Amino acid sequence: MLTSVSSHALDPGKVAKAAGAPKPAIPASIKQEDSPIGKVVGIRGAPTVTGPKGTRTLKMNSKVFKGDRIKTGYTEEVQLLFVDDTRLAVSTRSKITLDEYVFSDDNKAEEFVLKVAKGSFRFLSGKSRKDAYKINTRAATIGIRGTAFDFATRSGTTVIHYSGVVHICASAGNCLDISHKFEVAQTRGSRPIHRGSASQLPLNLLRFSFPYALNESRLPGGFRVGSRDCCNKQRNGGIIKTDEGDRPGNSGNSSHSSSYGGGTTPY
Repeated sequence: MLTSVSSHALDPGKVAKAAGAPKPAIPASIKQEDSPIGKVVGIRGAPTVTGPKGTRTLKMNSKVFKGDRIKTGYTEEVQLLFVDDTRLAVSTRSKITLDEYVFSDDNKAEEFVLKVAKGSFRFLSGKSRKDAYKINTRAATIGIRGTAFDFATRSGTTVIHYSGVVHICASAGNCLDISHKFEVAQTRGSRPIHRGSASQLPLNLLRFSFPYALNESRLPGGFRVGSRDCCNKQRNGGIIKTDEGDRPGNSGNSSHSSSYGGGTTPY
């Protein structure tokens, strides 16, 4: 005699449910895709972000997610605090993608990758492993070893170091480390090169590319590193102001040239 078998008996999900078995766990990778990786803790203007949650206008306490692409205009900037206590300040006229962020149960990053198209930034690493951090620009890859630094990038990349060790590699794979306070490195061609101290940089370059080195008052307290002392020589020329009126791009020009680095913008 043939006996019919109910389809319910062949459905492992229904069998498990009937037996009181727990539901399958959601993979951690899927959970993290929907989890914020940081939030806005300082802002000026209305920067925009495009990513997994659509296009949004950032404001105080806005959440940011892996894959978000942040863009600031001429009068816009934003400061982000990530779940591992890493801090990132995005200055005016900048574009950056929160490219990869994989974190563990204790909110430390297993992998933290930023992809930078252009602009000026301050980065302070958090409590994650030193080798978890990487910043990719068109001209360089920056490795972080427990570090605070400013960097600017357009056609090349320039770094002002404050603490820890910055490992900077040109696109051809040639690398160097900088570890002295206010030391400067720049990618040029196939290799990075030392450029001495920030005190040797022209004033117009500092104003355009490193606004936070000249004026930290626009930053929340946790983003300040005492960079004011890096450029006293330029500041004492009487041109730099330290109030809110000192903003990069006051001239309204989007292009810039300097005698530093052979007569062109070095980033």
